[in-house]
Amino acid sequence: MKGMRKTGLRAIALLSLALVACTPRAPDVPASASLPGTVDEAVDRLLAELPADDIDWMRRNPKASVLSQLYMGYGTGARNEFGVWGGNQALLTSCGTDDAEGCSVVILHGLWDRVQAQTDPALRASLQCQFATVHTIRIDTTGWYLLTVGDMLDAMQAQIDRQVAEAAAPGCPTQLRIVPVGEVNRHCFVRAEFEHEEPLDVVLMWLGFRNALTPRHAPPNLELEFNQACAWPERPMHFEPEHKASTG
Repeated sequence: MKGMRKTGLRAIALLSLALVACTPRAPDVPASASLPGTVDEAVDRLLAELPADDIDWMRRNPKASVLSQLYMGYGTGARNEFGVWGGNQALLTSCGTDDAEGCSVVILHGLWDRVQAQTDPALRASLQCQFATVHTIRIDTTGWYLLTVGDMLDAMQAQIDRQVAEAAAPGCPTQLRIVPVGEVNRHCFVRAEFEHEEPLDVVLMWLGFRNALTPRHAPPNLELEFNQACAWPERPMHFEPEHKASTG
């Protein structure tokens, strides 16, 4: 694929916004090219076209996060290019389903698994530890709609620090440090119209496209790459939690 995103996967956590301006798509496959007949062949084709930055993004993010962000845009492109809407029965059979969307999910699973399998074993083990820790730590976002970026980062780190020792699996590091990347303005505001306690990886998905930031696991650090220095110069009050907005 010649650019899964206009700016590459460094900002793919902003997928919902990107779909408005630049829908991710699968590799350009010439009309004369044969369609892949197996999941492995489809994965081979995708990997052959992906830039190194895109592959590294998949390597350094949990499977659920990667699949959720690729499904709509990139998954739709794969379904179209690989002919599963048009009766590529061989590929559907290899996927184990007659459903085109289900087949694309199988292919995306295979793509993430292949990237992980090709990762240095020591790095892969370190990443798996961090993925598990980030899913175990729970973050309460109550009141975050009132915070600045700096306040949000501090609140997130404080909740991580209270839990990380118990959240880490046996043999995994008991430290996790949030590291902002990019020219972030800590005095700008946060869009966070939800007030829940959820796993940290889920919270990062919610915050990602709303605040122009992309998580990247670099153990023992969890990098948050800010793709805009200031996504919200003023507090986005129209995104307040519903019950807050109704009570004034």
